[in-house]
Amino acid sequence: MAEAAEEQRRRDAAQAEREAEGRKRRGKEPAPVDPTPEPKPQTNVTDPDAKIMKQRNTGFDYSFHAQAVVDGEAQIIVAASITTRTTDKQQAIPMAQAALANLAAAGIERPKDANGAPKPIPNTADSGYFSENAVAGLAKLRLDPHLAPGRQKHHEGPPAGESAEAAKSAEPTAAAKAKKKLQHKLRSAAGKALYAARKHIVEPVFGQIKSVRGIRKFLLRGLEKVSGEWNWIRLTHNL
Repeated sequence: MAEAAEEQRRRDAAQAEREAEGRKRRGKEPAPVDPTPEPKPQTNVTDPDAKIMKQRNTGFDYSFHAQAVVDGEAQIIVAASITTRTTDKQQAIPMAQAALANLAAAGIERPKDANGAPKPIPNTADSGYFSENAVAGLAKLRLDPHLAPGRQKHHEGPPAGESAEAAKSAEPTAAAKAKKKLQHKLRSAAGKALYAARKHIVEPVFGQIKSVRGIRKFLLRGLEKVSGEWNWIRLTHNL
């Protein structure tokens, strides 16, 4: 970002000099300066473990990515972790495994049906967690994944150069099948109600931590220490 700012200052100074001398720019207008940082130069002298991540409405900053699994009855955080990955794509399975391990360690049994067999536990998450591997992995853990696969485009025609008959007969990929299955599930009455429950299960937890308690930044440095700090935040929230 500093390099982008310096380049913009250089361009502004050159333009001011041309205007003062009454000259016009020669050649094509240059492309706008891109403030997005390069993927490699992410070393932070203050905290080498932190990575550049996009912030909501504030550009980019060195950050850690906080994860949490929340209980649907009392808003208890049953699992939490810190990652340096910029997306949630790889987090669905390890977070589910951590939650199940913590429940087992606490002696909390999984719900069972009338025959005594373990019932799949509903697992809701936004579209950032969706992938074919995530859906398959959660199912293997005997969870019932409700991951939003993104908005479905209605009335979309076949790709250019492909007939409607060919598009209709084409065999969908495994990822497409997983997405279609989830879309069907989330459009059902039960699926809609379950996914809507996220608004009063997990989302308020982050709201309470950030807005009510005012915890918007980590005070420590390094992945290990920040992970410990996040667990202290989780503990005090649960208390």
